[in-house]
Amino acid sequence: LDPAFDAECRAEQAKRDAEDLARHAAELAHREAIEREKDLRATGCPGLAVSVVLGGTWVTPAVTRVREFASSTAAVLVMSGRPGCGKSVAACLWLLEGRYRPKAVASRSDHVWDQEVLRKVSRRWVSAVDLARAGSFGDAVEDTWRPAEKAELLVVDDLGQEMLDTKGWALGNMVALLCRRFDEGLRTVVTTNMCGADWKARYCSSDGGRLADRLAQGGEFWETSSSSLRRQSPGGMP
Repeated sequence: LDPAFDAECRAEQAKRDAEDLARHAAELAHREAIEREKDLRATGCPGLAVSVVLGGTWVTPAVTRVREFASSTAAVLVMSGRPGCGKSVAACLWLLEGRYRPKAVASRSDHVWDQEVLRKVSRRWVSAVDLARAGSFGDAVEDTWRPAEKAELLVVDDLGQEMLDTKGWALGNMVALLCRRFDEGLRTVVTTNMCGADWKARYCSSDGGRLADRLAQGGEFWETSSSSLRRQSPGGMP
């Protein structure tokens, strides 16, 4: 066999193998992107935030902060900042990166250490406007409030934008939701456009100090002065 011809054949085969591997990797990446999009949309995340996250999220101050929260023991993170600074995108990314959690499984043999497998974490995204609009009675409890209460990870987006009724039902329900989740050890990220002083005056002074006490015990209020990123990013930054 001609050595030159043999080398040429080997080079062609190596090229085809590399192309096959690249094509396979691209197909896997495409399927993974579709699965991630379906997963995030199933939680209730809005399409714009999902598209920005899946398009390659910038490492904004909000993203850095939410990742610090994810690795901490705090139960509640309130992210405050002007519209477009990336709070909602960071919250969406938090739901994506927290979708699996290790679960210990007993081994079949005394000579083998317990193995760890991943389980899907229940997650939910709700806007404060939708929560307030749903009301407090009837189907709204089971369809809207109950899933928000029970999700292991919850994002309450744009708290402070909801309309408050004269009897205080909406405000009381919001505060009760956050307090109940804190008491159950369930983690919550809240985004708001209100400054810290206004937010605390609205939500931490109407309930006898219950929410303020819980935030002091195991919550974090983070306020950023970052400007809007919407004109800087191709898809816009929610």
